[in-house]
Amino acid sequence: WVRKRRWIQHNPLEAVESLREPARARQMPTLEEVRRFVAHCPMRRQAFYWSAILLGLRNSELSRLRWDHLDLDKGEMRFDEGKVARVDVLPIVEPLLGILRQQHGVLGPASPAGVETSSSPSTLVFPKPPRYPVRRKDFEKVGLRRKDGGIHDFRRVLASVLPGLGCQPDTIRSILRKAPTDDTSARYMRIPFEVLKHGLTAYARAVFGNPAVCHECVTSGCETLHVVASCCEKDDPQGSGFPRKF
Repeated sequence: WVRKRRWIQHNPLEAVESLREPARARQMPTLEEVRRFVAHCPMRRQAFYWSAILLGLRNSELSRLRWDHLDLDKGEMRFDEGKVARVDVLPIVEPLLGILRQQHGVLGPASPAGVETSSSPSTLVFPKPPRYPVRRKDFEKVGLRRKDGGIHDFRRVLASVLPGLGCQPDTIRSILRKAPTDDTSARYMRIPFEVLKHGLTAYARAVFGNPAVCHECVTSGCETLHVVASCCEKDDPQGSGFPRKF
């Protein structure tokens, strides 16, 4: 500005080198690291972490998730408290669906009229979500530090893996519940529920490896839940390496 007004001929600061280092690319967990985290995830926090992994929920959204957002019979989530002001419908795929059903049953039966219990529709799914120090320790146990391991990083892994599974950009955007990039998409485009379910099921297969955990293992607290074992083979007589119920 001063030079434009010709008050000085040269800007003396142009010869000074910047001390600021260029921003480094943010690191995120690999798919193998996510698998390792799933395998060693503490049982009491499985539903919380797996909701982040298989639904792409942000930490703030997990803390606001209520039972009336979830239809465990249909296997879907209707969430209206995200960053975008709209109702998003996402499928809940196995094994997360089985774990949420188990947690809902453990919390208690439906409450009588006018009495709110821990599993009432208006109550939180995670009334006491793990705080940052607890989450940090959980990540560090599998060798993930905060810079390359956090709740939001699960969304980045989801967005990075889905293209390789055949998902189109609009499908990925819908799964991540991001705003449309243009007005036409916002007005007219609605990704079918089955397409979203196919993408998330394929992602769950990728995360849980081959084979995956069977529904009976999840709901019964099977000791081999985190170790792919023969107890999962009863759902997979063809030897495809993945339970048919998934």
